Amino acid sequence: MELANTPLATAEDAQRRFAYLQAIVASMPQGISVFDEHLFLRVWNQGFIDVLGLPAGLVREGVHFSELIRIPAERGEYGPGNVESHVQRITELALRFEAHTLERARPSGRTHLTQGEPLFIDGKLAGFITTYTDITERRQAEELLRIQNKLLQTVVESIPSAVSLVNKDLNVELVNREFLTLLDIPASLLEEKPVNLERFFRFNAERGEYGAGDPDSIVESLMARTRRGEAHHFQRTRPNGKTLDVRGAPLPDGGFVTIYTDISERKALEAQMHQMAYFDALTGLPNRRMLGDRL
Repeated sequence: MELANTPLATAEDAQRRFAYLQAIVASMPQGISVFDEHLFLRVWNQGFIDVLGLPAGLVREGVHFSELIRIPAERGEYGPGNVESHVQRITELALRFEAHTLERARPSGRTHLTQGEPLFIDGKLAGFITTYTDITERRQAEELLRIQNKLLQTVVESIPSAVSLVNKDLNVELVNREFLTLLDIPASLLEEKPVNLERFFRFNAERGEYGAGDPDSIVESLMARTRRGEAHHFQRTRPNGKTLDVRGAPLPDGGFVTIYTDISERKALEAQMHQMAYFDALTGLPNRRMLGDRL
């Protein structure tokens, strides 16, 4: 005999399934609430009470939506104004049963994310299910990261050399103004996100920055070298005559940072000193510094 075919077994099975669902709802890390089509509360968990800071005694089967939102309205969580006006306005919005996602910063300093969806049973509107997720720590972490990034950008901007930072996906994450100035890179090249390093290589190759040759072959060679993620140090003289000292170092996360320093004046001075030494050798004149010491 199959127990599922008996009324008793069916009732027990339904009761067990309901118990399972209750356990799932109770253990959810988010708050959850289900209001029926008349906005009476039918299902909730402790997270719903905790996230919204509701009095536990007020949250009960069949309590109306308007009674619950009156609590945060009285605390001023919907802004200044008449409490009943806020309650009426928000209740009317709820009666539209429209899906929504919003964040709300509460006076306590906590921030929660509210996500609501209409609930349909057998194709008919049966209410509204909403989850409430406390995202305070996430928002604090994001704010800290934003501050750190701003600090990093400030530090990088104060460096007299050009700086670029490329992530493991070979997308340019950060450059300073000196990078655009020293390498004559138009700001428009950074507008389309993500900014792939290949775009920079191709821009330079097509304008002859790396010398004569097929741009596609040059870009392919540069990208292959870049993917190896090896530290590098070399000097490069640009078509405009400026000589750059280029130093790149890999980062722990797979990206790398590159610093470009204009050493044109130093190279010009070295060339001048070399020419003087060569002239002295040809003419047989004594070392200029020694001669100066004797005068």
